[in-house]
Amino acid sequence: MRIAIAADHNGLALKSHLIDWLTGQGHEVDDRGTHDTETVDYPPLCADVGHRVVEGHADRGIVIGGTGSGEQIACNKIPGVRAGLCHCLYTTEIARAHNDTNVLVMGAKIVAAGLAERITEIWLTTPFKAGRHQRRVEQIAALERGEPLSRPEIASSRRDCTSGPGRNRTDVQSRREGESVAERINQHQDGNSGPAGHDASAGSSLPGSRPRWGTPIRFPLQPPAIRTRGAAALGRDGSKPRVDP
Repeated sequence: MRIAIAADHNGLALKSHLIDWLTGQGHEVDDRGTHDTETVDYPPLCADVGHRVVEGHADRGIVIGGTGSGEQIACNKIPGVRAGLCHCLYTTEIARAHNDTNVLVMGAKIVAAGLAERITEIWLTTPFKAGRHQRRVEQIAALERGEPLSRPEIASSRRDCTSGPGRNRTDVQSRREGESVAERINQHQDGNSGPAGHDASAGSSLPGSRPRWGTPIRFPLQPPAIRTRGAAALGRDGSKPRVDP
């Protein structure tokens, strides 16, 4: 495979390592610079690799920076480039299988040489799954050309997200349902207010009483006794109950 590779001063050492590794794997490598440790700007390097790929002079491109963040942004400004920033094996596989990336970006300050080899190997050998991912790649290309995505597609996606039982409800419907439930609960509590003559609105904690909404509930001051295996729990009066053998 023909591979164009470039790195700024931060990625020079890792670039040299990968060139040797790629050559050993039988790939044809085109080193696009930089070639020394003098500080350089990365956007021209990204543009150069991107054009090599888009114009057919290389099958894939690799760009290495310090973190790779700026390099990814710069690479994706070149029409036709789909650059993926990969710092782990999972994102590398997704970048190829789902996004059909044609430029790999890595950060030399984040990825060690051994991991960079594994990332590059997976990136070069993972096929694009196409299917629904092909449609999304085409939509990305349309955005790149300045073409807005059609509103019906966006509306359809929103309908898919809100379909199914219990969904597609308006705020008014939800509020009305909530008020209806609250009314039924109040009616139920009015009919189960406890012993005859007891006013539930007083907030009593007598057995069987149910306080109305907004009435403070009295919690017991002492928790019930708890039995644990191998240790005796304290009773309500602070005494240690007998533990059955």
